[in-house]
Amino acid sequence: MLYNKHASRGSPNPTSSNSYWENHMNIYRFYVYAYLRQDGTPYYIGKGCDLRAYRKHIKIPVPEDKSRIVFYQTNILAEDALRLEIKYIKLFGRKDLGNGILRNMTDGGEGTIGYIFSEEHKQNMKGRTGPKGPTGPNKNPCVTRHNPRPYRTGIHYKKQIK
Repeated sequence: MLYNKHASRGSPNPTSSNSYWENHMNIYRFYVYAYLRQDGTPYYIGKGCDLRAYRKHIKIPVPEDKSRIVFYQTNILAEDALRLEIKYIKLFGRKDLGNGILRNMTDGGEGTIGYIFSEEHKQNMKGRTGPKGPTGPNKNPCVTRHNPRPYRTGIHYKKQIK
């Protein structure tokens, strides 16, 4: 297995020579990171693998200056990354709860656990009828205008040509 020469510095390397599968076979590929303000205080704590720290988030801007992305722990198991994310969010506190400086919308660890939905968002969710596809006008979710004939490969295709 090839090792990422930048892992010791604590940052994922976008130009790593590791293949996709070699990287995903490594169970110690996770990390905990923070986005820093100009004054050096964190405004977001996250967990991830690969290039997650550099990718767009829904409501949190990724710093343009990549030196303001710091990695607290690297090369750890997913479970350890979840625990550390929760620990750091608890340490710095959340702005939306009024007990800290972070813009995180959850307590960390499991995605949306602890997320506080706005009343507007709750009303929007109540009004949804479900995704287009099995419940919408198009009964087969794999049929789109770009793919009018689904399942052209594999078992489904073999059943169609019998």
